[in-house]
Amino acid sequence: RSTLFPYTTLFRSNWVNVPGVLAQIAVAPNGVVWGVNQSQQIFRYNTAAHNWDWIPGALVKVTLGQNGDVWGLNAEDQIYHYDSSQQSWEWIPGELVQISVGVDGAVWGINAGGQIYRFNASTRGWVNVPGSLQQISVGSINNVWGVNASNQLYHYNVAHGSWDNIQGGYNSVAAGFDGTVIVTSLNLDPLRYNPATQGLDIIGTSIPQISVPCSGAIWGIDNIGVAYRYW
Repeated sequence: RSTLFPYTTLFRSNWVNVPGVLAQIAVAPNGVVWGVNQSQQIFRYNTAAHNWDWIPGALVKVTLGQNGDVWGLNAEDQIYHYDSSQQSWEWIPGELVQISVGVDGAVWGINAGGQIYRFNASTRGWVNVPGSLQQISVGSINNVWGVNASNQLYHYNVAHGSWDNIQGGYNSVAAGFDGTVIVTSLNLDPLRYNPATQGLDIIGTSIPQISVPCSGAIWGIDNIGVAYRYW
């Protein structure tokens, strides 16, 4: 356990099962939820019907920004942006294995070599950001977090253009646009950063994949692909 962040165990029955089995899940700031399954099929959660609507295409990862801004990666590390008006996928040059988009449209990604890139909307190209990560999460341009291959947690310092090392011992991180930060431990338990105590509250067990656009919308997938929402 961390020597910097104290842990507090919270009531763990707040996770409500959502029908469906997914490999990865993403939640937008407006509450829209997308996911992909092991067969690379894409789905959007239908709140009224409490089930998933199939979206044409094939992806292994998907990430959501504001107002229907959807990005994804396929099995060949190719990058796509969803054109909601045409309901089709636009290919974006480049290759990434991780991608994340913030509420303000900031898009960051990581390639197979752990190199970090930020999307330049003006040039439609990718700008290298110094550092090396294996996972990244973007709430906004001012709330970018990542975990490296040594399980060290980092926060991007916009003012200095560098990464501040927070501490180690984490599998992944999820950042919200409102400053919410949730990390998963090496045991794959989700922990939410508590600004009041400057510690971590354990909010569940064995939920290795988390998406959190804000404090009021936390979704996750357990180790067998079952989807949950945190209430």
